[in-house]
Amino acid sequence: MARSKYPKFSEVQARADFPAILKHYGIKAKPAGDELVCSCPFHEDKTPSCFIHPEKRLFKCFGCGIGGNIFEFVRLKENLGDSGHELGIISKIIMDVCDIPLSDVTGNRASLRKPRGTSKVHTETTKKEKKVSEVNKPLSFQLHLAHNIPFLKSRGICEEAERVFGLGVAKRGTLRGRIAIPIHNRNGELVAYCGRFASEYPPEGEPRYKLPKNFNKGLELFNLHRAMALKLDYVVIVEGFWSAIRLHMLGVPCVALMGSHARQTQLDLIVTSGFKRAYVVLDGDEAGRLGAEKATIDLAGYMMVRRIDLPDGIKPDTMDQKWIDQLV
Repeated sequence: MARSKYPKFSEVQARADFPAILKHYGIKAKPAGDELVCSCPFHEDKTPSCFIHPEKRLFKCFGCGIGGNIFEFVRLKENLGDSGHELGIISKIIMDVCDIPLSDVTGNRASLRKPRGTSKVHTETTKKEKKVSEVNKPLSFQLHLAHNIPFLKSRGICEEAERVFGLGVAKRGTLRGRIAIPIHNRNGELVAYCGRFASEYPPEGEPRYKLPKNFNKGLELFNLHRAMALKLDYVVIVEGFWSAIRLHMLGVPCVALMGSHARQTQLDLIVTSGFKRAYVVLDGDEAGRLGAEKATIDLAGYMMVRRIDLPDGIKPDTMDQKWIDQLV
C-alpha cells in the first residue's frame, strides 16, 4: 500500500523541536527546571509567565491562560485558522523550521496509541477497564420517568434541555426517586441510565451518582452522538453531565468524561470521531487540573488541543460568559 504524501500530526509532534520554534520567532526563553519560561508572545507580559515543556511539546501561559500543543502555538503566531488547509500550512512551518523530512512523517492517522511517557500504572488501569466490559450492550427497555423536576430548574436546566436529554425521575427500580440520565453510545443507542440523587446532599452512605454494575463508563463519552451530529470540527471535553448539557444547549459540541480522568478508550473515541481540534475544560479543582493536563498531553499528537483552566470552584456549568466565548 502506498504511503500517504501528507504529514501525520503525531509524527510531526514527536519530531518537533520547541526551542527551534521559539528561536524562529525570536522568542528568548530561560530554563526553569524541566521547562522553559519566556514572556508570553500572545499578550503584554511584563513578567515571564509562559512555560514551555520541550519534551511534551506543550505550552501554557499563566498570565492570559492560553495553552496547548506546538501546533496551537504556531497557529496563534501565524494568525491562522484551523481548517484542514491551514493545519497543513502549520505542519509545513514546523517541518521547515525543525528540518523534518516529509518522508519521516507520512502515514495514515491511526487510532490513539499508547502516548509517550504513559506509566505502567496507567497501562494496567486501562487493561483492568477493558476486562470489565469490551462493549456496553444497548438496553432493551426504557424507564418510565416523571418530568418537570424542581431540582433541574434550580440547576438552570430548562424544559427544552430536559426533553432533549430525556431527563426525568425514575418511578421504580434501583433508580427510584433519582434523576435518570440516559447515556448513549456513539451510534446513539441507549446503553445505560445514571441515577443522580435529586439533591446536592444525599443521605450518608448514599452515592450522589449511581451507575449499573456491569456498565463500563470508560467505553463511552456522554453526549458524543449529539456532538457529532452538530458536524463541527471541534469538541469540548468536560467532566460532568450538567456541564455537557449546558454547553450543548448553547450549540457547543461537548462531551463529558463522567469523571476527571480520561480513559484511553475515551481518548480513542475523540480521535476517531472526526474532530480536528479539542478544548479540554475540566472543573476548577486539583483533580480537574491534573486530569486536564494528562488529557491534553495524550491528545496533543493527534489534533489541535487547547487546555482552559477554570478558577477554583468553577465548573463549565457555572462559568461566566467570558469563558464560553472562547468555545464558540
